[in-house]
Amino acid sequence: MAILEKDIAFGIVLYNETLQSCITYQSLIKSILKYNKKEENITVIIYDNTPKSGNEVVKSEILTETGIDVHYLTTYKNEGLPYAYNEFSKLAQKLKKDWIVLLDQDTELPLDFFSNYLQINPALKIHCPLVFSNGNLMSPANYRYFRSYPMEVPTTNEILLDGVSCINSGLMINTDFFEKIGGYNPDLFLDFCDHDFIHKVKQNKIDKLGIIPCHLVQDFSSVNHTKEQALIRYKMFIKDLKVFYKGKDSLSIFFSVDLPRLLKLCYQYKSLQFLKIRFT
Repeated sequence: MAILEKDIAFGIVLYNETLQSCITYQSLIKSILKYNKKEENITVIIYDNTPKSGNEVVKSEILTETGIDVHYLTTYKNEGLPYAYNEFSKLAQKLKKDWIVLLDQDTELPLDFFSNYLQINPALKIHCPLVFSNGNLMSPANYRYFRSYPMEVPTTNEILLDGVSCINSGLMINTDFFEKIGGYNPDLFLDFCDHDFIHKVKQNKIDKLGIIPCHLVQDFSSVNHTKEQALIRYKMFIKDLKVFYKGKDSLSIFFSVDLPRLLKLCYQYKSLQFLKIRFT
């Protein structure tokens, strides 16, 4: 019921962030150094989506801690999350790693994070931690009509995937399985890539999700957009939404996901410009 340190690679996606200010990177290093008592080097992969001007700063900050191998990847532009995740898996396979862990740049990981991820059941192909926001469990979650709904905090080390989804943050995936199902959808950029991936997992007859008893906290309170920023962000959302629509019940998605988002933005910013973006 455990894996070895040498079998796992941790991947962090950066965007306009330095490693010194990246709370995920700093807390991951602390967790590894606290619990890794063996001689095996732990693999950390940084995928930098920052435009060209910011990359050299990050490269110069990479730590050379004993027992940690840091690999740095970039194309000097923002390729989106799915592209970065797929690159994580490709490199992990080259390095002969059996597992990848997907991490964002702004989640403070608990000190027992590393040790908890070594205790998973390797018979299951995909695992997720317990991710909370504002004190509520947001992942895993019940998933109906293309929307997530709160569920009771799991008390077992696995749950059925039917009617369930989860977000990317903290997701742990077997690399052979990741490649077998084609990884993340490269046509998506940011939105829906998590639910799209979990849908693909289910299509490949995986019916159980491993639960890692590790609590992560995501804070969205600082995410505030001006009207101009919200319009740009909504354009990105619509582009991904149209990709996500394909092959699915478009009417359900429109009323469950599309329309509520549109009405909320129009009301919040007292603007009909969002309607123009949506229907042009």
